[in-house]
Parts: sequence; C-alpha cells; structure tokens
Amino acid sequence: MVNFLDSQSDARRFAVLLADYDRRLQALERSTQAAHTSIEGGAMDIYDAAGNLKGSVGVQPDGGVALVPVNTAPPPTPMPPTIDPVLAGLVVGWDGQWDDSYDTPTDFSLMQVHLGASEDFTPDATTLTATITARLGGTVTVAIEGYDPVWVRLVAQNTASIPGPPSAAIQGTPRQAVPKDLIDGIIDETKLAEQAVSQAKVKLGAIGADQLALGVGNLAPDPSFEGPQTAQLIAERPEWSLTTPGNNSPTALSVDTANAVKDWFSLQLAYLKVLPGERHYLAFDVKVSARYDGEAVKCLLRYDDADGTVLGYGAVTATPVLGGPWARVTGQVRAPDGTVGASLRIEASNASAGQVWLDNVEARTVVSAGMVVAGSISATELAADSVTAEKIAALTITADKLAALSVTTDKLATNAVTATKIAAGTIDATHIKSGSITADTIAANALNGKVITGATVQTGTSGTRLVLDTAMRLYDAAGVLAAEAKLADGKTDVGFVAYNTSPFARYYAMLSRGYVQFGREDMQYWGVPGIDHAVAGGTVSNLSITSGSFAGFGQARLQLASGSTDRQPHVEVIASGMTDRCDLAVSGTVTAGNIVIGTVSITPAVAGKPQSVTITGLNVAGKTFRGFVTALSTVPGTGVAGCTATDVTGTGMTIWLTRKDTVKTGIHWMIIGS
Repeated sequence: MVNFLDSQSDARRFAVLLADYDRRLQALERSTQAAHTSIEGGAMDIYDAAGNLKGSVGVQPDGGVALVPVNTAPPPTPMPPTIDPVLAGLVVGWDGQWDDSYDTPTDFSLMQVHLGASEDFTPDATTLTATITARLGGTVTVAIEGYDPVWVRLVAQNTASIPGPPSAAIQGTPRQAVPKDLIDGIIDETKLAEQAVSQAKVKLGAIGADQLALGVGNLAPDPSFEGPQTAQLIAERPEWSLTTPGNNSPTALSVDTANAVKDWFSLQLAYLKVLPGERHYLAFDVKVSARYDGEAVKCLLRYDDADGTVLGYGAVTATPVLGGPWARVTGQVRAPDGTVGASLRIEASNASAGQVWLDNVEARTVVSAGMVVAGSISATELAADSVTAEKIAALTITADKLAALSVTTDKLATNAVTATKIAAGTIDATHIKSGSITADTIAANALNGKVITGATVQTGTSGTRLVLDTAMRLYDAAGVLAAEAKLADGKTDVGFVAYNTSPFARYYAMLSRGYVQFGREDMQYWGVPGIDHAVAGGTVSNLSITSGSFAGFGQARLQLASGSTDRQPHVEVIASGMTDRCDLAVSGTVTAGNIVIGTVSITPAVAGKPQSVTITGLNVAGKTFRGFVTALSTVPGTGVAGCTATDVTGTGMTIWLTRKDTVKTGIHWMIIGS
C-alpha cells in the first residue's frame, strides 16, 4: 500500500512528529549537561574565565579524593603581630587584619609565626615556630630559649600551601622570673630527689649535731598546692579552688566563705601517724580579702586515739589583716596522751563572708620517741630537778643562756650579787619590779633623751591636741579626731589616716606601705578605692587608680604606664571584679596623635577619568596606617563613580575621585595610625 505526502492525513502526522522532535530537542538543550554524570576513576580540572587551570576535584595521583587548588594567588600581607612577654616565652597574636587588603581570602589556611635574631630576617622553614589557624585572628604561646630579645614576623599561607609576603617585624623579650635563674634558697629539700645528695657531695665536718634532726622533712604532701592530689581533694568541694599565682609559688589554695550563717571551712590535707608527746612545727602563708568576716584562719592537727575519738587540737592561728598582704604564721603543737594519729588540716574558722588564700604549708616533726631537733628542748620538756649542778660543765651557762627573770633572789646566796658583779646597761625594765621606782627616786632631768614605754603623752585633754599612746592622734578644735598614725592591729594595716567627718558619715584617706586607700567607715567594700604603684618587669612604672566597688558589682581602674622598649607611655581604663566592661564617657572632644582628619576638593578635568590630589606634611603617630575617604555628594553612583586613597603613610596619602561629570567635589579624609 502506498501513502503520498500530499495527502492531508500524512501531512498532519508528519507535522506532529516534527513538533515532538522540536520539543524534545529544546528540553535537551535547556537541561544541565552534568546533571546525571559522575567522575569515574579520575579527576575533573577546573579553569577560570581565561582558561587557566585553577584546581582539580576527584581522585588525585596519590589515590586520595580531594579538591586541590593550583596556580592560586598568594595571601596578602598581615598586620604586624602583637607581643606579650610571659615566663620564658612570648604570647604572639594576630588581630585578623591585613596590611594591604580589607578582606580575608577565601582560600586562607593559616598564619605562620616566625622568630628571628634580627629585624630584617627572612622567614623560612628554619624560623617557623608556630601557627594560628583562626580566620578572625588569635594568639599562640611560643617558648624562647634564653632571655635575649627576638624578632617576630607573620606570614599567611593559603590552601595551596603558598605563603604570602611577611609582616613587619616586632621585637619581644621573654619575661624572666628573677634577675638570675637560681637564687639563694630556691632549692630546698622538696626539690631534691631521694639519694640525690651522696657522701661525695658533703664536705667533711659540714654536718654536725645542730644540723641533724628527726623528721624534719615536710609532712604536708602538696605544700604549695601544685599537684593532682590537691585537685582531687577539692573536686567535690566547690567552696575550695586553686588560684594563681601563690605566694612565691605558681598556685595557692582559696576558700570562699560566703554563707548564710557562721561556719567552719576545714580541709584535710593528710593523715599522719603520731605518738603521744610528739611535737610538730606548723607554718603556712595566708591572706584574706577586705570583706572577710571570720574568727581566724588556722593550720592544725586534730589528734585521734586508737578508736578514732578526737582527743584535742593543736593549732597555729592567724588573725590576718583585712585586705592585707601575704603573712607567714608559725608555731609548735604537742600531741596529748593516747594519740595514735592526727589529721593535718587548714581551716577558715567561724566565717560567713569573704575570701581566704593559703599557701606553702609546713608540718615538721620536732620531738619524737625521745629524739629531738637541736634547740627544740625548752623548760617545759624537762622534769623538775632533772638537771643538777653536776650535769653542767663549768662556764657553760652564760647570761645569754638565761631567760629574763628566770633567776630570782631565792636562787642566790646572800650578798652573792654586788654592784661590781653587774655590767653597765644590763638592768632594764624587765628586771625591775613594778612600782619599785617612784617619782621621788628619779632625779631632775633624768629623762632627757630617754625612751618612755607604755605611757600616754598628750599636749592637752580637750580641743586641739596631739595624743601619743598606742597610736599618734590629732584632734581638731571641736575635739573630733582629724588624723592618726596607726599600727597594725589585726583589722587594719599600719599607716597614716586623715578623716573628713560629715553629719552623716566619716570618710577617710589612708597612706599605708606605698599605697593610698579611700573609703567611708560604715561601708563594706568588695574592692577598696585607692591609688597604688608598681613596677613591671623592672622597666615599666605603673600607677593605678581604682574606684572601689560593692558586692556584686565591678570596679573601674585607671592605669598610667610609662614607656618601654616596645610601647609608648599610655593610659588604660580597665574593668575588674564582677564585670569585664568599663565604659568611658568624654564630655568634650578627643584628640589623638594617631588620628588626623581633613577636607579637600577635587575638580575633575575630564568626566569619567580619575583625578587625584596628594596630602603631605602630616606627622601621624604609629607604625601601620590606614586611610579613609568619603565624597560629599548627594548623587553617589550617579554623579560620583568612585573615591579611594592610595600611598597611605604617616606623612600623607593620595586621594582619587572619579565623576561622570566635572563638578567640583569636597572629600572628607582621615588617617589612623596603629
């Protein structure tokens, strides 16, 4: 059967077939070419618009699957590093900014830290010390061999391991703990390994009876609270914590005594085997906060018998100065009869507020089983009449061996002591009976140039006067205490105090031991207002002025610091205490040597072509400079096409303006140095 194309039926079918082919072809052209593709056993190359190979994705020659960049541009130049000295090292920081770019490259990998001996050293594999991987900047601590200054440079690296240009070099010097690495007394028995001192290390005759004692080693297992044992002891005691630094040690132990009622905050450090009559030397370092409200701070032994019954306590007690410096407290205790063991403890007694810091605990055996440490036998260890005359060699007892008032008249034969037997100046107030010297026995002018002890000296009994007793006090015309020179009494430190009394409260200013404190007597401060001075690193003089604060709130500190080798003199406003933020409000204008502003005008000679003007003759403080420009236009993008700055230095920069016309345009500019 034959079908002819000119028939209507065949023409319609052929038209439908062509339309279907056309639709399917258009759909194929519109679809993604790789929608249903995969990479089989190889890699696919990636090219840029210019046809340059920029990377490959897929199976790499080593068998791994990865996106490998190639022919990438090196990263920009980072800003110079920040340097902070630490013990035997430096903390090197990068602020996440770039010297010649505003944005971090998308293929940024890490920041290399290089150390060199000179400012112009070239970073290479031998100078690479550490890396910073955070894109927004960060810090890293590097150890330094010795204490000589070193130079630090930063080099950025991209994901293709291509480094960029190095930053400017900044010098830093590691901090040294003391002027020399070892000082006298820094190595004690706790720093020596067992059997480290052999017979060959001891000079003949160097160790005698006075150097020998039983159990003189420290019985406190972790006296400076630096080891894991202390951390384990306080793991379930949230009121106890480790703080840094301690008193001439890396760590101290702290207890927060805040409580609704008075309580005893006690911590057992060790349990010791102890015999009846044993004497122990106890010592510890302590300081308390200004808000401490407790009875005392103690290092003690709690004595137990064989059944675990508490027989008693032997305690060395401190009554520290509120808010004062570290203090050393020492003493001896003795075990009662029936003792078989003792718990070595530290304690903040009967307290309900404030902080206590403790460090460098000592517990040493003085007397045990009849063996004694040289010099540890006192009169209380001797039975009555146990030492008779025949036990004492001739001339072995001299005046310096006798305690004051230990020889009374009933011990002397009649007329055994005459005036010729008494050396000039040997009889003082401790040897004279109370009341035996009266006014009629003192010759006129006998007190000229003499020392008067225990009396009250005053210029009057009322009104303006000066009184000397346990302190020196000055009173005004109304008889109100205006100032006094105080001695440390366990509550306040030694110092000179001046008062300003108002109808509502009494304010004071106290000069004590190199610092000044301010306050109001009826207030309980968390941080005490004052002025303090300190020297950092032996080269930087710091003067700090603190606002003081009350419980639950932070305080502001204004710190003035002198210049150093790596920093200019500067002033810092710092928050401390309960907050990490401190606001600064200035009622006038702020002028800074590292910020310069101005305004220039540019009239383009040709529309659409950049026109420039150069600013010169400036003196902007800083090492790194950034320029900012803003065109004064109401038609940005329409009239002004672009405005930028180049060649930014501390002495000036070049400002460029591109307009679509030739209208004169004002430009605000600013240079900031850092």
